[in-house]
Amino acid sequence: MADNTTSFWASPIFHQNLRTWAIVLGIALIVGFIFVHESNSNAAQQALVKQVLDQGNAQKADIDKQIATNNDTTKQQIAVIQQQIQQVQTVAQAIASLKQTVPQITVTPIIPPGSNPSTVTGQKAQGDLPVATISGGDLKILSDNALECKSQGIQLSSCQQQVILEQQKEVVLQTQVDALKKVKVVPAWKKTLTTIGHIALGIAIGKVI
Repeated sequence: MADNTTSFWASPIFHQNLRTWAIVLGIALIVGFIFVHESNSNAAQQALVKQVLDQGNAQKADIDKQIATNNDTTKQQIAVIQQQIQQVQTVAQAIASLKQTVPQITVTPIIPPGSNPSTVTGQKAQGDLPVATISGGDLKILSDNALECKSQGIQLSSCQQQVILEQQKEVVLQTQVDALKKVKVVPAWKKTLTTIGHIALGIAIGKVI
């Protein structure tokens, strides 16, 4: 009986089984280590992805806020100009508005001898009757056109600013895309199976050799 036991422990079958279990155990340890390592690596990569997205989204939100503020400011400025256009009715108001908008233009009201200046400049800026160095109607048109030009200038400036902000937004988006392209998250189970396949292939080749 003792001889049989001794022969079993010393037999090639036992040593072969021992090697097999050692290999299985080694593979299990390696696979476990790889799985944990890849899980931690993926978690770090996903955290990096979240950071990139959060930073980009914060920048885009800030740009959107600037665009909204720019649009609101433009609307307010245009509303003020439109209100000025509506308020300009008399000769005096038209002259004052024109001088404020286009300071280089000199407009002098025509005051007939013996007339009250306030009465002349207080009349409507309309019709063909000369009330200044140009007609009242043309004066109003000139004043309105000058204010409209000012309004269009504000809108143009606003559009240019919005284009700049949109371009900044595109840069942020491209930065996000470029950063995310560099981050490759491979599922831990997939990489583990690939590693097992490589190990199995190596063992098979070793046996053949």
